[in-house]
Amino acid sequence: MSSEDNYSKVYYSPSDLTAMLSIKESTLRKYAYQLERAGWSFGKNDQGHRQYSDKDIMAIRRLINAKVNTSMTLEQAANELVPILKGDGIAVPVTANQTQNDQHNGDMAALSKRIDEQTELINKQTEFIKLLSERLEERDTYIQKKFEEQDKRLMDRDNRLMEGIRMLQEQREEQNESMKLIAAATDKLEEQKKQGFIARLFGRT
Repeated sequence: MSSEDNYSKVYYSPSDLTAMLSIKESTLRKYAYQLERAGWSFGKNDQGHRQYSDKDIMAIRRLINAKVNTSMTLEQAANELVPILKGDGIAVPVTANQTQNDQHNGDMAALSKRIDEQTELINKQTEFIKLLSERLEERDTYIQKKFEEQDKRLMDRDNRLMEGIRMLQEQREEQNESMKLIAAATDKLEEQKKQGFIARLFGRT
């Protein structure tokens, strides 16, 4: 005799479940839909409506607990639970309250382990992002320093260039002033020569 023979074969209507689980029928449909999407199969009556066995009730109870006791979405909780429930070959003995609690605790432990693994992965990713951010900041600081050094070199070069231009201008001004002095001296000399020539010319007459 298989272990399935030890489990209840009673099927319940949606109204039975809403009373047992203290939830609305729309909520029951939502939970059942998410379990089906995750791969869980419900029995159907001749009209194609879902009918729920004891193991279906346990699956829905566990989904409710997972949703309430973890930060997962309903879809995530269903996706985590269904593989566990299928692996258990879950069924609900009519007088198996302790077994149900053990199965529940085992499932919650598996979920807790998965959450811990995900948390550890997130922590590692956070550390990597922090390290990458520090590297990027160091690179930006290095680049900024190089830009500042380049700007200083360019500014020094420009200052030297402007100083050279200023000195050339001063030299040109000095040269122009010297040319003016030379021109004035030349004019004066020419005037003196002219006056001497006139004086000599009139002195002879």
